[in-house]
Amino acid sequence: MPVTHGVAGSSPVQTAKPFHHEVAFFIKWTVYILYSESGDVYYKGISSNIDKRLNEHKKGMSRYTSKFNDWILVYEKEYETKREALIE
Repeated sequence: MPVTHGVAGSSPVQTAKPFHHEVAFFIKWTVYILYSESGDVYYKGISSNIDKRLNEHKKGMSRYTSKFNDWILVYEKEYETKREALIE
């Protein structure tokens, strides 16, 4: 018996609604180098959230960089993928 209106069956499939907006979310990876004048040492790091990571360094939350408190950012470069950043 043909269905003349609505959706029938035990698992009715609804008509898909058109997708109007396509949102793409890309994580940028940053390679950065810090320098401590008091220790005369460099620290190279990688992060997907450079602002948060630099703040952690300044607050002494990183084991290696907590030895000194005068770190300055001397280099940063963004990459599309973590793999590209790790290769640098």
